Order: sequence, then C-alpha cells, then structure tokens
Amino acid sequence: MQHFIIGSKTTSIFPSTKPEAPIIYLNIFSDEGQKVYETAQDTVWPLFTLVSISDLDWNHDMSPWNSPPAFKNVEPCTGGAVDYLRYEREDYPNGKEGYWQSSSLAWGRRVLAGRIVRSILHLLRTVQENTEAILAYYHSKEIDTVFQSNQGNHFLQSVERTTAGIAWMLSR
Repeated sequence: MQHFIIGSKTTSIFPSTKPEAPIIYLNIFSDEGQKVYETAQDTVWPLFTLVSISDLDWNHDMSPWNSPPAFKNVEPCTGGAVDYLRYEREDYPNGKEGYWQSSSLAWGRRVLAGRIVRSILHLLRTVQENTEAILAYYHSKEIDTVFQSNQGNHFLQSVERTTAGIAWMLSR
C-alpha cells in the first residue's frame, strides 16, 4: 500500500500485482479502504487496484447542490461535487478509467428525517418508486444496471456492500 496526501485529501493505493488490472476509485469516510481491499482479496474476484480517498468534506464534496441541514445541529450541504469531480480528474492519474461511489445514490441522495413516521414512510416509498423508474429507464436503453434493496441502511455492512458492488462491476 502507498499512502500520501493530494491537496487536502488522503489517498491510499492498494496496487494489483497485475499491471493491466482495472483501477477502482473509492471515496471513503475513514479507514474502510484497507478493509474493502482485504475483503475483496479474500474472494475469487478479478484483480484490481484500489485507490481510496478519505478526508472528504462530505457535506461539500459529495453534494451536487446546496441544501439546508437535514437534521438539527448539522451543517448544510454546500454543493461542491462538481469541484470535487474536477479535482479528481485533474489530480489523480487515470482518473477517467474507473470510478466506484460507495453509496449507490451518493450524488442524488437526501437524508430523510422528520417527526411523523407516516410522512417518512411516504417519502421512502417515493424514493423507491423513483429509483425503480430510473432502473426501468436504464433497462429500456439497454444499460446494464441492477437495483438491490438491502436490510438496514448504508451505514450497516458498508464494507460488504462496497465489495459486492466492486465484484458486480468487475464481472461486467
């Protein structure tokens, strides 16, 4: 593993032993890069190089537009995703080769919160319906896409979910 800082982001590279192996870029919250790489290597998946990027400002780097705080006493989202993508293309070698986002809805997702459970369930039902509509659209365009609903939320079993996504991507 190689570990260094580019700009304000910490980058760890877990190189493949195969020079022509694909490169997966993974935005991580803390130290999940090592865990994802180890979990992936314990399987029979194709070899790949993992570039994990941490020390992100999630409310800025992962948000495509400004939005008010989703919860009380949290920071608003400040819409820096376009700048972050530009940063990746300009500062990371082979930045255009491959990119995996750890959350399947990371760029468009909104954290849903509220006081009335019924309204939250209604909103979640709408999110699922919209996601299924997007899936149907991609399928109609013959874009290889899969939607998988999992128990819990994206904070649970994140390493396993991420490695499953990488395995799916590499199998294509």
